[in-house]
Amino acid sequence: MLEGRHPDPGMAAEQLLSQFTPVVSLYGTQVEDREAIGPVCPQRWTLGMVLARWLVRLGLTREEPVPSEPLTETPRELRQRLFDSMSRLETERMVAVFADSAGRIISQELVAEGDKGQLRLSLRRLFTKALKRDAKRMIIAHNHPSGCATPSDNDVASTRRLDEYARSLGIVLEDHLIIGAADITSMRTLGLLA
Repeated sequence: MLEGRHPDPGMAAEQLLSQFTPVVSLYGTQVEDREAIGPVCPQRWTLGMVLARWLVRLGLTREEPVPSEPLTETPRELRQRLFDSMSRLETERMVAVFADSAGRIISQELVAEGDKGQLRLSLRRLFTKALKRDAKRMIIAHNHPSGCATPSDNDVASTRRLDEYARSLGIVLEDHLIIGAADITSMRTLGLLA
């Protein structure tokens, strides 16, 4: 399930299992007793899969710990981290990287999800998260499952609207990155942000 959604899906799955095994057990027994387990009934298997999907989703929407590096000029490490985590996704997702007034990164969070060709972004959700963290700067990034890193007309219009809202709240939108299969496009570098 984590394939293409996390740089190291095996490690992430092990962490989820180790973290939640005491709470959720498909078989009703502890992991150490696996050898003594008999066949699994379909209802328990289905419940287990539903819970596993919920846990994965919870893990993907959680705040990611990020180093307190400067946000200015979109550091190469940040761009690489965003590319690694988003370039192979099959559906569109948007993350926001929030920073303080000095440009030190506060958090990186999933703020919108969509399907293969469209993203459903709630401005209320995005700016509530920014204000809750007292962010003064932010970078947003979203992927194009098509693999093309060129911003669409809708991307440009939406970004300009986001920039206006951000400014009205005292937040600087540093950049909007479009992540394709092989590269990243900076809307600031293209001159599409004021």
